[in-house]
Amino acid sequence: LGLSLAAYHERSENAEDEMEIWQSLLDEKDPELNAEQAHERLVSLYGGPLADPIEMVRHAAALFAITPQSDAHLENLRGVFQGSPELLKPAIETLETELESAQPEVRRNCRLVLATEAQSLLQNNEAIGLIERMLEDNPNDLEVISRLEEILREEQEWEQLHDVMRNHAEIAPSPEEQHKIRMELANVLRHAMGDAKGSEEVLLLILETEPSHHEAFVELRDIRTEHEDYPGLTEILERRLYVCSADEKTS
Repeated sequence: LGLSLAAYHERSENAEDEMEIWQSLLDEKDPELNAEQAHERLVSLYGGPLADPIEMVRHAAALFAITPQSDAHLENLRGVFQGSPELLKPAIETLETELESAQPEVRRNCRLVLATEAQSLLQNNEAIGLIERMLEDNPNDLEVISRLEEILREEQEWEQLHDVMRNHAEIAPSPEEQHKIRMELANVLRHAMGDAKGSEEVLLLILETEPSHHEAFVELRDIRTEHEDYPGLTEILERRLYVCSADEKTS
């Protein structure tokens, strides 16, 4: 009956009554209702005769959440955001509601897509919020952690970046990747945060597990030279003699 009434109001061009029927059917969660059809029609109504962009984007976001594999629905959202970036926030709010019962992988992928859109719109706070919710589901998602680090660098949120990178290093999948992250962290500490002592501590962690690590040695040597820490400099130079190559010893 509800679908017949909706069709009748569509033919009669009675947008308000048609909208109420579709919304009622969605609220009732009728198992026989095609939710995709309902949201598509509501996007059309709110984007057209009812002229309500916030409700329109809410239903567009709901469409994306229930059919994330649809390129058309994603492109529709992108078009909305490009014209009205302020609609990103209500879209995210709706997405989160729709994703409450979704599979973790679906939740993660939908959030990652919207986080990318938020970044492209220079709305990094919204992107960070989405990424933090992804990490609540899976704190060890390395791709998401790297995305968070990228945004925090852009925003120059050094304290938070420091904390994220320390945790990232602890769960790195290999010693090589761990050393790479710690070298980046040492650079942030020294050059962005002005914390040479903290940078030294991170570099020493690298050298404890890989005494021959050349980049860590050079960075640590430069810090101790710059701060005229000659006892500390002598210590690492002597230690270096035991692990360096013959060519480095004679250079």
